[in-house]
Amino acid sequence: MSNYGTRERPGNSITVIDLSRLTVARTIDLGEYRRPHGMAFFPGDTSLAVTSEVSRAVVLVDFRDGRVIGTVPTNGRASHMLAMSAAGDELFTTNIVDGSISRLDVAKREAKRVIPVAKFVEGIATSPDGKRVWVGIVATAEVPGSPSPEGVTTSPDGRWAFVTLQGRNLVATIDLQNGGIAGYAPTGTWSDGIAYSTLERRP
Repeated sequence: MSNYGTRERPGNSITVIDLSRLTVARTIDLGEYRRPHGMAFFPGDTSLAVTSEVSRAVVLVDFRDGRVIGTVPTNGRASHMLAMSAAGDELFTTNIVDGSISRLDVAKREAKRVIPVAKFVEGIATSPDGKRVWVGIVATAEVPGSPSPEGVTTSPDGRWAFVTLQGRNLVATIDLQNGGIAGYAPTGTWSDGIAYSTLERRP
């Protein structure tokens, strides 16, 4: 869990939670890299990437020992959410202030491209085949009357996208074949990030 902090006291840490015991296992200190937000594990789950809004960068962390091992500049202001390619070689961030997304090369530690999108871009996800990037706010699949679309994720088969709607406490299901809204599901208050689990549904 990224600890973003408040306006007065920006956070700079990640909390690791033991899900079997529902307790805090440890805290990873990010040092100078403040306001962490979007996160994703690299393949193998031994390292992860997390955005740092203040630093305008993605921070690379060794999850095993909690050590910062590098950064990738985004060349965008308020880099907020993050998505990763299936191979883990590319990262994509939404940059809220600039209304853009950044495409990052992990190996070269550089921004390959910054793409203007729209004001207040938020959630972001990559398609399983790596050919598309889905971004909250962009009207590729418009969600009628839905303020504040935030988190975005896709199903492993690339058929569906799921978008959290903060202003309505819902998740919208989008049919990616036709761009239409297939339905809604209720959430808790002020829903934000979202992830897709391949685990079987529990009763």
